[in-house]
Amino acid sequence: MKISWTGSLPHNLPSRFENSLGKRGIVELCHAWVDHYVASLAGHQELIIDIDAADDPTHGRQQLSMFNGYYGQWMYNELFFHDGQTGQIIVPVLRPGNSHTSKCYIRRKGSPNILTVLTSRTS
Repeated sequence: MKISWTGSLPHNLPSRFENSLGKRGIVELCHAWVDHYVASLAGHQELIIDIDAADDPTHGRQQLSMFNGYYGQWMYNELFFHDGQTGQIIVPVLRPGNSHTSKCYIRRKGSPNILTVLTSRTS
C-alpha cells in the first residue's frame, strides 16, 4: 500500500494519533520498536544495552507532566534504550515526570517488561 499526501497536515493530526492509542497499543508499539531493532542484529555476537533517563521540563498542562521532587520541576522522565555499540535507539519510553529514574522498564499487568522482551528476542 502506498500512502501519499498533498497539502498541509491538519494542526491536530499528531494529537489525534497519540490519543488514539490505549495502554495496550502503546506497549505493542514499544514491542514493534524492539522487533525492528532485533531484526537489524544479524551477525552480532555481543549486545550492549545502554539505558538513559532524561529530564524534560514541561510548561502548561501537558498530559503526563508531573512534578519531580529531585529535579524540582514539572517534567517528563523519558527513558531511552540505546545500542551501546552503535548508538541506535532501540526504544524510547515517555514516562510521567514523577517516575523514579531507576525504573527502567514498561510493565503492563500480565506482560513482561521491555528489557525482558529485548533479551528474550535476541537470544
